[in-house]
Amino acid sequence: MELFQSNIETISNSSSLDLEVPDGLFSYAEFRAIWEKPEQFREAALRYITNPEHPERNRLIAAYAVQKLPVDEYFSFCEGIYEAYRSGTVNEPILQKAMFPVYNFDTKTVDNYARSDFNDLLVKVRMELERRGQATLVKRVDGVLSGKAAQDVKRLRDMGQLPPTGG
Repeated sequence: MELFQSNIETISNSSSLDLEVPDGLFSYAEFRAIWEKPEQFREAALRYITNPEHPERNRLIAAYAVQKLPVDEYFSFCEGIYEAYRSGTVNEPILQKAMFPVYNFDTKTVDNYARSDFNDLLVKVRMELERRGQATLVKRVDGVLSGKAAQDVKRLRDMGQLPPTGG
């Protein structure tokens, strides 16, 4: 078993882990080992997350673990998540946590919404979500595409509730 999978499974086996409050993931050395060097784990993470044989809980942990990827690698990661969603190997909760995590975790998608590659991907994601009747997620993507989410992030940064940059 590779290090990435072993770390994810160790974290997931903790009975005290509550993914409703993902900040708790930072209490695990195994999580921090991935978080601090996500470039080393991007491919392993994408393989793991897109493999439906792994439990959803583990796949969500894996999605959170690589949120600190540099923006271009994160974009590639998001493309892979979108393709897996289209093919049915990733569901809506995983897509949402991978591409639109809570703001205190990462804001890369929001920060880069106007970048042509991100914008094109977001439009494709929106169309697929709409085709599947995922109105709540469509609304979330619309907020990103319109720039409203970026305004919300700026306001939270101005109030000191988020770090100065999302990466």
